[in-house]
Amino acid sequence: MAATTAGVSAADRPLLDKGWMTFAFSIYFVFYMWVRWYEGVYGWAAGLDSFAPEFETY
Repeated sequence: MAATTAGVSAADRPLLDKGWMTFAFSIYFVFYMWVRWYEGVYGWAAGLDSFAPEFETY
């Protein structure tokens, strides 16, 4: 005895929402570009370079 419902159908939604995925990728890209800018500007002055002679002792 199988009961079927003709009036009720499953919602056909995509697995990934393109709007939210684009928003998340944009936030990630902006953060990544800020980190690259920060490392480029302040890397040598703040000691983020690993080529300094102090790093050769270990």
